[in-house]
Amino acid sequence: MQYLYDYGDNEETAQELRNGFLNYIEVHNFQDVLQRRIEYAIKLASAERDLLYEEMLKLFYLCDEIESLMALGLEVTQSEKNSLNQALKERFVKERRSARIIANQNCEPWNSQWWWYKDFRKE
Repeated sequence: MQYLYDYGDNEETAQELRNGFLNYIEVHNFQDVLQRRIEYAIKLASAERDLLYEEMLKLFYLCDEIESLMALGLEVTQSEKNSLNQALKERFVKERRSARIIANQNCEPWNSQWWWYKDFRKE
């Protein structure tokens, strides 16, 4: 995603990166990578107990990966997006302090517009 951010002003180069990535996914039969990431994030976010710091950090990284994979052209249903967002919002509200700490530590220019950073940074 950093590359797409860096080349954001050059749509041709960004599109070449997307096309190369999608070709790689197809050639190596990784078409379900986005769905697997979403399933993992929902499972982690839905844990009955509070998450360890490392688990909350992993959840933020999964969010970044999921958003990046969608920006690169992989698609999921609106229902899958809704389920993910609901699970994430519930977890981040439940553990607001941990979410805020991780959002503040890991926010970069390329990911700062994503809601899990915007909603939980510098409260």
